[in-house]
Amino acid sequence: MTTGFLTMSKRELDRAEWMREIGARRATQAQVAERLGLTVRHVERLYRAFKADGAAGLISKKRGRPSGRRLPDTLRVEVLTLVREHYGDFGRTLAHEKLTALHGVKVSVETLRQWMTADGLWAPHASRRRASTRPGVGVPASGSSSRSTAATASGSRRGPRAACCWSTSTTRRAD
Repeated sequence: MTTGFLTMSKRELDRAEWMREIGARRATQAQVAERLGLTVRHVERLYRAFKADGAAGLISKKRGRPSGRRLPDTLRVEVLTLVREHYGDFGRTLAHEKLTALHGVKVSVETLRQWMTADGLWAPHASRRRASTRPGVGVPASGSSSRSTAATASGSRRGPRAACCWSTSTTRRAD
């Protein structure tokens, strides 16, 4: 074993502390199993690994490896090419429906969303640039507005602030 730094999760650090407690005979394997929510057999296996390799023996062997359920990269490239060519302006759900119906692609909507987000083809609502929420912002003051003033003069209420009942001096208006 080479000397160096170990990257351990909080759970693995906690397990290492408990394995030291077992080694110092301040706790039994049954007590540690109960404390960690594991079986005694699992704690025995962890303790054997701890005795053999130290804290490094408790580190997950799966770390850094791709998932066994991961889809092939060729499928990802193929799907993103189809989306770019045919459905670039579609949302994730509609793009998924079209890919399934017309191209026979079998990926979940969530997988397609993650791929489209990573490729920049779709952005979640929270990260999209928000438009101005005030009506009339950006409308020129010279009277060349496309909005009709007759509708507002006749009492028609438009926009989110139309139902406002407070004047600029914060006194109540009588309608």
